[in-house]
Amino acid sequence: PPACAGCGETAYIKLVTQLFGDRMYIANASGCTAAHGGSLPSTPYCTDDRGFGPPWEQSLFEDNAEFAFGFLNAHNTVNSELVDAIQSLKDAGVAVEACQAYLAGKDDADVSRKVTDDLLAALEKADVKAEDKVSVDKVSVDFVLQNKEFLSKKSVWAFGGDGWAYDIGFGGLDHVLASGLDINMLV
Repeated sequence: PPACAGCGETAYIKLVTQLFGDRMYIANASGCTAAHGGSLPSTPYCTDDRGFGPPWEQSLFEDNAEFAFGFLNAHNTVNSELVDAIQSLKDAGVAVEACQAYLAGKDDADVSRKVTDDLLAALEKADVKAEDKVSVDKVSVDFVLQNKEFLSKKSVWAFGGDGWAYDIGFGGLDHVLASGLDINMLV
């Protein structure tokens, strides 16, 4: 649905989702952006031909920046555990080239999806069968495959209007931006 006359909100949201939609998380403050972005049961967001598209969630009006920051911290926590497992697999000689390429390129938005796909393909073919006991390599491969959505670099966004950014939510927004972490705001 279009925004109010003179407001470019829906056009901006469409543009940013076209640029980053296959790897973005969206935290959306209650208000106009939620009305245009979350008018359920329909949604303006879609997936690409591989099924990748932005997960969208609405937060309270006043804490949207912190809500998005939670997305970022949660993703980074799981990704850190995956990195440890992948380093362990590389050290054990399992899918060494794919593990090494992933570890080198995981934080580069331009190559993250490719090295993630290559790693998953290599691990799906890896021969790490557990015989009488559960092998550490098998557990690590299973853990990576079960949490594959956390492998590629994500673009975390907080969407909100001027009331959120300049009034009731400014303290949280300021605090999150001051963290220096890779998080984005669309006002």
